[in-house]
Amino acid sequence: MSGIDEEAQSAIREAADDYFLRSDALARSRQIRSHDLEQQPSAQLKQWQDLISLGWPGLLVPEDLGGMHLSMRSAAEFFLAAGAQAAPEPTLAVAGLAALVLRQQSTAKARELLRHMVDGRCIPALAWQEDHGDISPTPLSCGAELTSDGICIQGEKCMVQPGQMASGWIVPCRAEDNVILIWVARGTTGVCETPLRLADGSDASALRFDRASVPLDSILGQGETVQTSLRRALALTQILQAAELYGGAKALLDLTLAYLRTRVQFGKPIGSNQALQHRAVDVFIHLEVAKATLSEVLRLADGCDHLSIESLEGHASRVKVRCALASAQAARSAVQMHGAIGFTDECNVSSYYKRSLVLCAWLGNATVHQQRLSALQGLGVVERGESSLWQRTFPRQADWGSDARDRLPEHGTRILTGKLSAQSALSITPRTLVRNGGVVQNALTSRMGCTGLARVPRRHGPSPCPADRLD
Repeated sequence: MSGIDEEAQSAIREAADDYFLRSDALARSRQIRSHDLEQQPSAQLKQWQDLISLGWPGLLVPEDLGGMHLSMRSAAEFFLAAGAQAAPEPTLAVAGLAALVLRQQSTAKARELLRHMVDGRCIPALAWQEDHGDISPTPLSCGAELTSDGICIQGEKCMVQPGQMASGWIVPCRAEDNVILIWVARGTTGVCETPLRLADGSDASALRFDRASVPLDSILGQGETVQTSLRRALALTQILQAAELYGGAKALLDLTLAYLRTRVQFGKPIGSNQALQHRAVDVFIHLEVAKATLSEVLRLADGCDHLSIESLEGHASRVKVRCALASAQAARSAVQMHGAIGFTDECNVSSYYKRSLVLCAWLGNATVHQQRLSALQGLGVVERGESSLWQRTFPRQADWGSDARDRLPEHGTRILTGKLSAQSALSITPRTLVRNGGVVQNALTSRMGCTGLARVPRRHGPSPCPADRLD
């Protein structure tokens, strides 16, 4: 990385930190949780105008359309700052996901939407998900019929972010054997929106299109390029989402360490207790690994034009799992080490924790991404209902910490002979090892531990930990 790039990234981080601190993002996130759903749009739109005046929604928009056209590493600095203050604005959904989809389209309508997004006249939302927990952008149930009078849309989309503050939706639809991308403005007849409150107080929407009609010039793109652009945009957004998760987790650790140093009990800081020190070190180690993974994936993402879409999705899943697990552990540990005050809404830990819950779940949770990463790496985890044989070989570059873990077969001989199906491996926990015992257990421990498929149960003295201690 050149010195100029480092200076630019440092300047972006400082500017973003300054904005979120001056606007008191933590207090705003608390206020949003106290608002009714009907009050959400007005409260969020007011703050969004401040973001517009600073140009932040144009992070990834081309310069000829009024944006900054930053690299992924530079854009990640903004999301690191947003995570560090638990910012409630939907910048990831708008400046990240929607912008990444639109900038890959070549139509005049897509360029117009990008220009309007930068100057604040439009807040687009990508309505791509049809089933909860599904991260495939392929539209299966939402269809569109093209006629001489316009386009008729029928179907449903879920978990659309931003929710009520969106001025319209970018909707992938199935049209015969083709996939088309359609712009549907708010207020279009036949669109039914159901607002949903999320854990952090923000809102999402469930959309139902009941023969919604839009003009033909609403088409943003069509053909195979639409499918590729959606996959690429989702993968890049998941990487930026990992940056926001890491930023929040790092802030949580700093907040927890400060509390451990200042909270005095029985005449000494509670941080002097070795048990709490060990918990803090565990969180620190997870964050360091997540930081290294994030740095590597951001570097690869800036050269994603040379990566296949499958490779990019694999890296996105890897960093999302790493940062999501680190964030979840940091949040849980922060609540526990703060004691009863960690559960209160007045404590900042609560804002970080709830924001982490939303970010970990949106665009695919850790389990979903573990399965996708395993499938992409050829480890035998394929579509549901299918199975394949374990080939007893594993790629050296595999990140086992972000892959499917703690899953061992019940019959040890199948592992020893290399005849293990994926479904068998996914249905077993380390508890099974304790039941097997003896030579089979030791052989399984050795083989599965060294290959990374499982985390071996800890031993207490010469004998394994009892089964009732593994729950």
